Amino acid sequence: MQTPADSDTVFSVEPGGECLLIRFNKLVVKLFAYKCVKQHEDFEKELGLRGLTPDKPAAILPLSMFKTPLQLVQAGIHYELYRSELSRFRNQGLLLLLLATGHSQISSLLSDLRARYSESSHYLLFSIGGEGFDKTGCEVFKDYVQNIDEESRAVLVKNISSLLSLI
Repeated sequence: MQTPADSDTVFSVEPGGECLLIRFNKLVVKLFAYKCVKQHEDFEKELGLRGLTPDKPAAILPLSMFKTPLQLVQAGIHYELYRSELSRFRNQGLLLLLLATGHSQISSLLSDLRARYSESSHYLLFSIGGEGFDKTGCEVFKDYVQNIDEESRAVLVKNISSLLSLI
């Protein structure tokens, strides 16, 4: 969700109730993230339970695919900045996952996603805008404390490289 930001703000990330407000230049991104308990073993059933549809920028991210909260921040900014350049992606949730994980092919993303989902009991449900999905068994994700280590930097660089290959 894009809204005008204060003209003096270059970049900031701040809590906004249930969401994280990310300000970048004149862009404000409302990022919603929840840590959820898996309700179904079948990934498609879980998507149905949550009400995730291809037109919504919302996705399920198994915890084993999640390395740093900065992945979510980066994905939110890139989604809003490059959405028009990436309009060929009809599934907005998959696009958000591509941006958060650094995959450049949907087939490899789906394979990794299904394998990691089956091994996990929890996942992150995250979205831009936050409307219209079921949050039963979920709590607001608040663990945005971040130590920038080599692994975190590598994930973020991989995500940027993947983004460049997509646009």
